[in-house]
Amino acid sequence: MKNWQAIDAIVSDAISQLTLEELRSRLHAHQVGFSPIYDAADIFADPHFIARNTIVRRADEELGEVRMQCVVPRFSETEVSVRRAGPSLGQHNDEVFAALGLAAAEVARLRDAGTI
Repeated sequence: MKNWQAIDAIVSDAISQLTLEELRSRLHAHQVGFSPIYDAADIFADPHFIARNTIVRRADEELGEVRMQCVVPRFSETEVSVRRAGPSLGQHNDEVFAALGLAAAEVARLRDAGTI
């Protein structure tokens, strides 16, 4: 641990010269555990994610078709599905306000005042 910063700089410089596939191949050849850090674009393009149906397409009223994460975790004997992308902004507000005990007149008053 005494020289970790120097070693980190040497390793960082060396691997920055490689493509991801070159690095993956070299580490695999030497049995070194490896996993890249993905951004969203990488996740959507990864063959493993695609093969496992980790990303699903669903219709959204405002955005059209969207790609999104499927249910996690999934079990071998349990059927899972994503029925929809999600509610629109404020879609369930009246239900929430009613559950909080607010009368319709009070909700109307708060809307008129710009509070909600």
